[in-house]
Amino acid sequence: SLSVGEVGWVPWRNHIIIGVVAALDCAPFARAKLITITTGTMIPAAYWRWLQWFADFYYISQAAALLAALPTWLKRQTSSSVNLPLQPNITKSLLRLSPARVQVVQTVVADLHQQTQPTTVLYQGSQDCVAIMHGLLQQPSGPVVLISPETDDVERWRGWLAKFKPVVVEAKRASTVRAAWSLLLQSSPSLMIGTKRLALLPLTQAARICLLDPEHSAHKQWEMNPRYHVWRVVSEHSRLGQVPLTCFSQAPRLEQVQSDHIVTMLLKPTAMATLITIVPTAGAYLSPSLVEAIEQHERVVIWHNRTGLARFAICQHCQYLSSDVSIASCPRCQTHSFRLAGFGTAMLKRLLHEQFPDHQIIEVTAQLAVNHLTIAPGTILIGTNALFARIPWSKVDVAIATSVDSQLAYPGFRSHEETLQQLVRLRNQVPKLYLYTHVPEHPVIQALQQPYAAAWYQAAL
Repeated sequence: SLSVGEVGWVPWRNHIIIGVVAALDCAPFARAKLITITTGTMIPAAYWRWLQWFADFYYISQAAALLAALPTWLKRQTSSSVNLPLQPNITKSLLRLSPARVQVVQTVVADLHQQTQPTTVLYQGSQDCVAIMHGLLQQPSGPVVLISPETDDVERWRGWLAKFKPVVVEAKRASTVRAAWSLLLQSSPSLMIGTKRLALLPLTQAARICLLDPEHSAHKQWEMNPRYHVWRVVSEHSRLGQVPLTCFSQAPRLEQVQSDHIVTMLLKPTAMATLITIVPTAGAYLSPSLVEAIEQHERVVIWHNRTGLARFAICQHCQYLSSDVSIASCPRCQTHSFRLAGFGTAMLKRLLHEQFPDHQIIEVTAQLAVNHLTIAPGTILIGTNALFARIPWSKVDVAIATSVDSQLAYPGFRSHEETLQQLVRLRNQVPKLYLYTHVPEHPVIQALQQPYAAAWYQAAL
């Protein structure tokens, strides 16, 4: 009476461990053990195919895939009863949209309901995404899953979507994972919000999967094996389970441009930040033009996504960038006129203290949250990508990107793509953006001038 995908308990040496039926009518062998208890839990067929794909794609065993994906409560106890966790009543006012903007959002929602292939919606402000989610959740036919890159974003979205009573799934709280697992298997109309851990649950049973900012580095699992990427994982959930996949992106990944239906209706050229290029002065870390730009504004964010020394070499003849500081000749123009440039956040902080002794200089890290701090006039915030989710951008006057060249010179095949993605996110946060770069004619810098850099994406593909 057993079926493939049924979860049970089997004897293993002196213990009883969890197991999943992988095949039937196998040839018997002498040391085979009988299943002692069945949990009553069945892994859906589409999810079982996804687990096999997960093991094959990331070169791990099926056992390792099961251990990574199955909830802890399922691996440790036989009880199948589920109690939904109580969520605090969080409310946050939704930004009001103009009538014209409401009409655009309604058109996008209608398009999403009709699309059968994965869709990427390009946006500039979170309020449009919130309005679209409200439209998609009006009449859900089953579980709707919203995956966010960071826990700070999860809290904000829980407030914005509080009227739908979302279940927040936290990897460290087994009860929340257990609740999401149950809702997915029961196909109950509901809303689940979480980060990477949510991507491993049986999303093949969801009614819709929504993914925020697939290009965000936090969507990649770095800390444990398998080191999966959320976009790749949920795309396979969508394909095997025939579940609509909607991505909200500011600057999509190349894979999305190649495979997804791209919606650009939300982009407004008039809402883009004013871009100003500052060319560094030879022999000076902070050029006079950069110092003057900082002095002109009261609350400044300096985005420097490089720590340590972050040195690179630049050809003084053709402006070729290289991460190899020992390079002798330029591969582009064959000259020997290289000079060193670049610096990290530690040196940047020291230079700013010397140049602006009366200013408050705050280095924003992943461990420092400044959302509730008063950013007084004369404050300079510096940091890497931790800036995006941890500061009140509405109080910022201007942003300055000082590590553009270091990132463009980085020897990674995605370095240009990731630099464009990060600069677009920065551009969408502020009314004015300064780019501190030796190469203002670089294709990435030119692509930043457009709401959607379609030509750059096609060239990169």
